[in-house]
Amino acid sequence: MYVRKVDHLLWFSPTLEEGMDAMERLTGVRPAKGGRHPDFGTHNALLSLGDRTYLEVIAPDPTLAAPRRGRLSDRWSAAGLVTWATGSSDLEGDAAACPVPLGPVGSGSRSRADGSVIRWTMTDLYADRERGVVPFLLDWGDTPHPGRSAPACGRLQSVRLSHPDPDRIRAALESIGLGDVPLANGPAGISAVLETPRGVVRL
Repeated sequence: MYVRKVDHLLWFSPTLEEGMDAMERLTGVRPAKGGRHPDFGTHNALLSLGDRTYLEVIAPDPTLAAPRRGRLSDRWSAAGLVTWATGSSDLEGDAAACPVPLGPVGSGSRSRADGSVIRWTMTDLYADRERGVVPFLLDWGDTPHPGRSAPACGRLQSVRLSHPDPDRIRAALESIGLGDVPLANGPAGISAVLETPRGVVRL
C-alpha cells in the first residue's frame, strides 16, 4: 500500500459533467466543481480522499480559449486515471535530481466559482513524464489544501504503477523519495483503490 505522499490523482473525462456523473456512480459522492484553469484550457471537480489527498476530475473547458501550448487535456483520449501528483518542498532540487525530465518549475492558478483564485507552484504539467507514470511535483505554499474542503469520499487505500521499463521508473521514483511505490512491468499506467461509501472502488 502506498498513499503517504500522494497529493492527488487526476481522472480525465471528455466533459466535466460526464466525469462527475461517473465518479458519483462509482463512489456514491458527487464531486464539487473546483474552478477553471485558464493556463491549461481546462476545468475540474474534486473529491476529498483525506486531509491532504484528493481526486481531481479534469476536462476541457469549452468556454476558455486554447492556451498557446494547446489544452492540457488534448493529450488524453479515454476517460480514466491519467497521472498523479506528489508534494515537494524543494521543487527545483527534486526536479534536477530526477532522471525523467519533469520540465521547468512554474506557477499555476485556478479561478473558483466564488471568484477567488488559488495558486500553487509545480513542475511542468505538459512534460510527458513517461506517460504520466512519474508524478508531477507540487507545492501549495500558503494555499489551503483542496483535500480539506472537497466533498469527503472515504480514503485512498493504494496506488500502483506499471511501465515497460520499470528500472527507469524506479530510479526516477527513488530520486524524489518515492522508492516504495508498488511498480510492475507492463503497459504504462496508474491504478488506485479507494474506500468509498459504495465500498471498495478500483480505478
